[in-house]
Amino acid sequence: MERAMRAGIKTDKRGYVIERDPMWDLVDDPKVIVEIGSHRGYTAYRALVNTDADVYCVDPWEDYKAPDCPGGYEDMDLTFQQWNETMQPYLDKRVWALRGTSLVISREFDLPIDLLYIDGDHSVNGCLLDLRKWTPKVRPGGVVVGDNYELSNVQKAVARFRRNVNVGWWLYKKWKFPACKQFMFRIPR
Repeated sequence: MERAMRAGIKTDKRGYVIERDPMWDLVDDPKVIVEIGSHRGYTAYRALVNTDADVYCVDPWEDYKAPDCPGGYEDMDLTFQQWNETMQPYLDKRVWALRGTSLVISREFDLPIDLLYIDGDHSVNGCLLDLRKWTPKVRPGGVVVGDNYELSNVQKAVARFRRNVNVGWWLYKKWKFPACKQFMFRIPR
C-alpha cells in the first residue's frame, strides 16, 4: 500500500486504498458483489467503503501452485488472518469469507450477482473456469470485471471465453491503482 500512498492515492489510516474506483460506478446501487480470489481483501475492502453492497469473498486461502501459472504464495493461514483483520468492522454484517475453491463454492452460491470481480487462479484453465462457472450467476445488467489482463494466461482465457458468449460490451482498462489492466463486460438485459 506504500506504493499507493506515494502515488497520491487516497488511503485510510491503515494505508488501505479507499479512493473511489470507477469500477464501483459500473452498476447502479449494487446489492451483491462477489470477489473470486480475495487474498488479503484489499479489493473487497474498497467495495465495502465505496458501496452499500454485501461482499462475498471466495478464496481457498491455502497454499497451492497452479502448474501453468508463474509465482509462489506466502503462508496462506497468515494471509487469511490478515484478511480477517482487514474485514473486522464488516465481518458477518456485510462481508463473508467463502473459504474453498471457486469451483466448489460456485456450485453452492445462488444469489444474483451485481458485480463479479475475478482475481483468482491466473492460469488459463483457472481463469476460464471462473468465467464459465460464475458469469451465469451475474444478473442481467450486472458487470464482470477481471484483474491482471496484462498476463498472457488471463488474455488467453478471456479470448477463449469470448468465442462462446454473448455479452453487452468489452473494455480493457488500466486503472491508476492497482497498476494492472482489467477486462470488463456487462451481461445483456
